[in-house]
Amino acid sequence: MKNKKIPQPSSQSLRPDAHRVSVIENGLEFIERSIGQLWLNNDRGHLKHSVIGFYNGVELLIKARLMYEHWALIVSDTNKANKGDFLKGEFNSIGLDEAIKRIEKILGEDVPQQAKDAFAAIRKHRNKLVHFAMTDVDDEKSRALIVTEQCRAWFYLRRLLADQWGEIFPKELTLRIGQINAVMKQHRSHLDTVYAEIRPDLLVEEQKGAILARCRICEHEAHVVIAKGPEETSCRVCTSRDTFLRHTCQSCDKDFLAEPVEGSQQCPHCTAAISHTDIADAYTEEGAMSPHDALIDDASYGYCVECSTLESVGTVTGRFFCFSCHTWHESMGHCEWCSGKTTGDLEDSYWKGCELCEGSAGWHKDD
Repeated sequence: MKNKKIPQPSSQSLRPDAHRVSVIENGLEFIERSIGQLWLNNDRGHLKHSVIGFYNGVELLIKARLMYEHWALIVSDTNKANKGDFLKGEFNSIGLDEAIKRIEKILGEDVPQQAKDAFAAIRKHRNKLVHFAMTDVDDEKSRALIVTEQCRAWFYLRRLLADQWGEIFPKELTLRIGQINAVMKQHRSHLDTVYAEIRPDLLVEEQKGAILARCRICEHEAHVVIAKGPEETSCRVCTSRDTFLRHTCQSCDKDFLAEPVEGSQQCPHCTAAISHTDIADAYTEEGAMSPHDALIDDASYGYCVECSTLESVGTVTGRFFCFSCHTWHESMGHCEWCSGKTTGDLEDSYWKGCELCEGSAGWHKDD
C-alpha cells in the first residue's frame, strides 16, 4: 500500500487551509534538498545553497504553525491583512524571529531557548552568504560548520513538528520526518569521523576526573563535565550546547550526572535515593540561606513552566535553573495575584494570573 501524499492546492481550491499545507510541503522540500546539496561537490555553490535552503525550510515550517491558528498571523501588518491578496501571494510576510515571537505571545506556546539559538545560527550564516561573497564557502571547514548547524537545528525543529505540534499538523508529516532523518545519515557519518579523531583527547579528560556526557544532538559522549552543579558545556563533536548537573552522592561520596527527572533518583554507584530538592540545596542561593536569612528573604523554590513542577527552580549565580527538567529560565518572580513563585511571563499577572492561578479576571468570572 502506497503512502498517502499531502494534497497540493489547485487553482480551483485556493483556500487558506490549502495554502498552509502547501507551506509545510515547501518547507520540508527545502530541508530535504538542502541536506542533499551539502554533499554535491561538483556544484561550486553547493554549500551556500544548502545553508540558504535549510533556513528557508525552517522559516516556512515555523510560520506554518501560525497559519494553523490563522492565515493573517504570517502577514507583517495584521491590521492590513487582506484575504484576497493573501491567496494571490501578494503580501509582506514576517521573518523567523517575528514568527517565534507571535507563537509565544499570541498562541501562548513556548519555543525552547536552545531551539531559538540553533535557528539563529542558521539565520546568521544564511545572511552572510546572501549579502556577501564568502571566499572560503567551499572548503571542508565550512562544510563541517554547516553539518553541525543543520544537525542542531533539525533536532529542535523535529521536536516542535513531531512532538509539540504533532496533533496539529497532518499525520503524513511523520513519514516525511522519517525520510529526512534517513537523509541526515550523511551528516551523522561525518560526525562519527570527527568523534573518532578526538576520542583520545576525551579519554585524557576523563582520566583527569571529568565525566563524559552523551550529546543529545550527535549522540556521542563528547560533553566534558568538570565542575559540580549545573554547567553548560559545548559538545566537542557538534559544538551544540547543553546543561549537565554533576553532583556528589552524600552516601558514597562519588560523583555522577543527575538525571532531569521529577522527584527522586538513585545514585548509580550506591543506589541511594536523592531528590531534586536535595541537589538544589547544594548549589542554589535558596539552599545556602541560614534559617535566620530565610525568615527575612524568600528561601522557597519556584514553579517551572517548562515541566510543570512545583518548587524545582532555584537561583544559581544569578540565573534560574530547574532541578527537575534541567532548564535555564530567563526570569522568576511572584505572581501579583496569588503570590506564587514561578518562572514565565508575569507581566499583568494581577489580572491575567500566572501558571498557578487565573488572576483577578478568573476570580471575577467565577462570581
